[in-house]
Amino acid sequence: MIGKLLSGHDLRRLAVTAECCEETARRFLLGQPVRTTSRVRLERAAATLGVVPASPQLGAGDFEHSAAGGMRA
Repeated sequence: MIGKLLSGHDLRRLAVTAECCEETARRFLLGQPVRTTSRVRLERAAATLGVVPASPQLGAGDFEHSAAGGMRA
């Protein structure tokens, strides 16, 4: 479901900002387990990039762009 709302480019941006691999970023976005250090870096990267919690009508792990130009979770 991530691919429909979050482009591959934005997933890579999140991974690069968090200094982790794309697969780890994908697991984080899907709510799957990741190492604590990766989770902390991904949370910080998500805040930097403007990722916000998913709206109730989206499924877990769905992300979309916010009107402010950042990504929405």
